[in-house]
Amino acid sequence: MKSLYASGLLLTSPLILIGQTAWIDGGFDSTWSTSSNWSNGVPNSSSSVIIQTQPTDDLIGIDTGVTVIGSLTFASSLSSPTAILAFGNDTLQVNGAITNLDSSLHTLGLPVFAGANATWAGGSGGLAYTAGVNLGTRSITLTGNHSINGPLVFEITSPTVFGRFLGNGSLTTSGAAITIQVAPTYLATANVGDSFTFFSSGFTGASFNTTAFLNNNPLPSGLSWNTSQFISQGVIQVIPEPASIAGLAGLAAVGFVATRRRRRVTA
Repeated sequence: MKSLYASGLLLTSPLILIGQTAWIDGGFDSTWSTSSNWSNGVPNSSSSVIIQTQPTDDLIGIDTGVTVIGSLTFASSLSSPTAILAFGNDTLQVNGAITNLDSSLHTLGLPVFAGANATWAGGSGGLAYTAGVNLGTRSITLTGNHSINGPLVFEITSPTVFGRFLGNGSLTTSGAAITIQVAPTYLATANVGDSFTFFSSGFTGASFNTTAFLNNNPLPSGLSWNTSQFISQGVIQVIPEPASIAGLAGLAAVGFVATRRRRRVTA
């Protein structure tokens, strides 16, 4: 049998592991669903996707609707910035890591959903999410450089289960519109002292509709949201309602006066 090494296949073809499929631009049409553009078939929900060959026109258009993949890597072999866009009303869910091994800034120009806790590594070139990101309740560790424009969505289901960015990566959110969705089950069981850090470096340049958040997520009587540090420090807390604090202060004052009167009568 002829050796693969002798045929040169292992020398001229990319090494693709089981579960991996690499963009090889074989269809020359920039379309995600074209099988010949991929080394191992059009990606599915378990695929480790590698953008390995520079795409025609420097873009890849997703045309498969709600597209779910295992992970996404921009390889160091790319020669210029690349954009993954939507050819229609398409979205991309990534259930694992997003990694940029290249020195160029690459763009995800369609809504990106985090399908699991993972690390997103922007590298020195960076990753731009120009159509927004939905973290849901996922914890995403950031390294390298990232920028988000458009909608940025977090979800809270409990004091320990909520969407957040971790790590020491750089995140620019100028132009991002942030929404926080809170599960009714949490709203019914919230406690004073519950604290949510969505990103410790804050969201400078982003917009957050505090009024809408308060109106859409009412807490039980006696509790209030403190959103004053959200943009600067990425933190939202549950605190006693101001009226409750005033009432407690009033009761304490009444008790103090009554105690002094009793002491005077006794004297």
